[in-house]
Amino acid sequence: MEKSSVLNGKIKCPLCAEIIQADAVICRFCRTKLIDSDGKRISADAVVAAFHAASAKKDDGVGLGQAMLANLFCPGLGSWRLGEKKRGAIIFGVVTVCVCFCAMDYVAVINQEIVEAMKEHSTKGMEENLTRLENNFWGTISFWTYLYSFLDVYLIHRKISDEKK
Repeated sequence: MEKSSVLNGKIKCPLCAEIIQADAVICRFCRTKLIDSDGKRISADAVVAAFHAASAKKDDGVGLGQAMLANLFCPGLGSWRLGEKKRGAIIFGVVTVCVCFCAMDYVAVINQEIVEAMKEHSTKGMEENLTRLENNFWGTISFWTYLYSFLDVYLIHRKISDEKK
């Protein structure tokens, strides 16, 4: 610390510039360590250099497991978290639209069956109508897009890993 920064038993933190006690070990505002292990005050340049060194460390980012777990709950979120925001958004959009169209098909069939059951006081035809929906086009598309989203996460993660080497 420079002598000019000492002011009535107080000093400015070299990192956040807040006024702190001159004998402070750690800045109460930014939690910067001001005393080294030998009990000597760390110079302002050393504090700033340590901060910049810590900031410069590149985080490995999201791991494959984290991305897959995110993708499990929200298709496309794994790709999004790995940095491919446009791909993640497209996958999410496709799966969401397909699921909505699939749900509309199911709702229409179930609604029709409920109306018929109320008229006839019978639910025998419901199994036939639901069997018809087993090969629902939109359900198939949403299923395969959901599976593709996991493959996409793996491919993005592999690409990132190859670029680091």
